[in-house]
Amino acid sequence: MSVRTTAWWRWAATRPLPCRAGVPYAHRTPSRAEAAPHQEQAPHHEQREATVMSDLDIRDNRSEGRLEAYENGRVVGSVVYLAMEATDESPGALVAVHTGVEEGHEGKGIAGALVRELYATAGREGVPVVPLCPYAARWAQRHPEEAPEAPAEVVENAGELLKAALDSREGGESGESRGEAAGA
Repeated sequence: MSVRTTAWWRWAATRPLPCRAGVPYAHRTPSRAEAAPHQEQAPHHEQREATVMSDLDIRDNRSEGRLEAYENGRVVGSVVYLAMEATDESPGALVAVHTGVEEGHEGKGIAGALVRELYATAGREGVPVVPLCPYAARWAQRHPEEAPEAPAEVVENAGELLKAALDSREGGESGESRGEAAGA
């Protein structure tokens, strides 16, 4: 066993030092992180979002319950939300239900820009956002300084509102299909 170890060391001594991309270690240019280790770099998703914002126009289509992102006059993404009215027991809220980006526009930070604008809109209106959409919930976790957590009672009421909206929609659709079948 010691013979193999000795042979390995002899072989290794004849090899060049470790290198990156074919450039010997002593002659390579240091990477950005190595050259300036004291500088913190922005997370990758923030770099992407910064490049998208210049070409993006975000509009609130409250009547449809959608926050829409336009690029060159076309809708390229949206956040579907419910506007929860204030009651005596609970304040109003914006309830994020679904975030989507059109095919071919993924990875540009559009969804993040939409959710950021939803939180900004809610802040201007003085109401919380309840992120029931999985993407909006993850975004809120990554950006706690921009996405304050909604009170538990508001979250509970939002869940009930969404369930009622889905139930009424399913009931309406089944009623329409029964009516069509009866009329045929």
